[in-house]
Amino acid sequence: MTARRVFISLAGLLIVGTVLTRAQDTASLHFPSDSNCTGPNTCNVLSAVVPNDTMDITVVAAGVPNVKTNPAFTIHLATGDTGPVVAAKAANAICNTAVAIGRPLVRCSGFITGTGGCTDAACCGSATTSTLTLSCLGQDGTGTGFDLSRSSTSDSITISPDGPGANIQNLMSRTHVGNSTGADFQQLVFVQFLFSGTSAQYQLLFTTGQPSPTIVAVNFPAECTDSTSCNNLLANRVRTAFSSTNPSVLQGAQASSRGLDPGLVDPTQSFIEFTPVSSFTRVTGNVTPDREFMIGTGDPPPPVPTLSPLGMAVVAVLILLSGLWLLRRRQPRVE
Repeated sequence: MTARRVFISLAGLLIVGTVLTRAQDTASLHFPSDSNCTGPNTCNVLSAVVPNDTMDITVVAAGVPNVKTNPAFTIHLATGDTGPVVAAKAANAICNTAVAIGRPLVRCSGFITGTGGCTDAACCGSATTSTLTLSCLGQDGTGTGFDLSRSSTSDSITISPDGPGANIQNLMSRTHVGNSTGADFQQLVFVQFLFSGTSAQYQLLFTTGQPSPTIVAVNFPAECTDSTSCNNLLANRVRTAFSSTNPSVLQGAQASSRGLDPGLVDPTQSFIEFTPVSSFTRVTGNVTPDREFMIGTGDPPPPVPTLSPLGMAVVAVLILLSGLWLLRRRQPRVE
């Protein structure tokens, strides 16, 4: 093979081997019925008192404006709401928020079991027992955006990227009523407990594929006195339970650098950033009723495009061989 052919072949490998550090992953929020209302594990919302009966969700997806349920479509929860009821309310609120942004920025269409195909606001009233599939795309429905899905009676919602270069940067929830909310690991998971008021327990449940989750908890103010000390204690206990993890405790002001919605992250209080490891797949937060809890999952902000390890290796070889090729061309031919 001539040097020219080697050069062309490696250039082709470079194109294949160049992988940007972005992922087109789905993001899910779960609302398990783990509270005791009429019996064990019968509801997600143990106590909801107006006006602190709200939950808000933000979807940050490429191709469409940020979808923030607050304030127009803040989700109101009621004592005794089950996980599927909370999930249905969340799905409908996200739909209403996206539709309210309006065309041509966002166009939504989908399907509801028992109802059929739907467009825009007609997709936003799905019943708890219905299955909802929804696509919300930019450029009047022809561009990039996200898909939302919720199966019949499911206690979770799933947001997926839709379109070329689509990405779910963040899916976040903040609740004021202490209902459990879980996030599957995508790239990162962010957790913030808002420590205030009288004594309360704040706990995280880590799903590891075992029959029972690993529970890590702190008691405020018996064990810690403020947001930073409590989150540091939580992080240290997570490290003890999962030696391979290294959660970071960050200040609220750093939330914007992670692409998090400042409306859902209190800038005055610290939060925990978890990097996924193989030992667990989901983290769920649970706090005493009438306390606040934020959880989010997603990709980091868009990075400067970089090469994968394969791409970097190909570049190194390509540079070396192209240099040899140029040197060979410059050498005088011996007659």
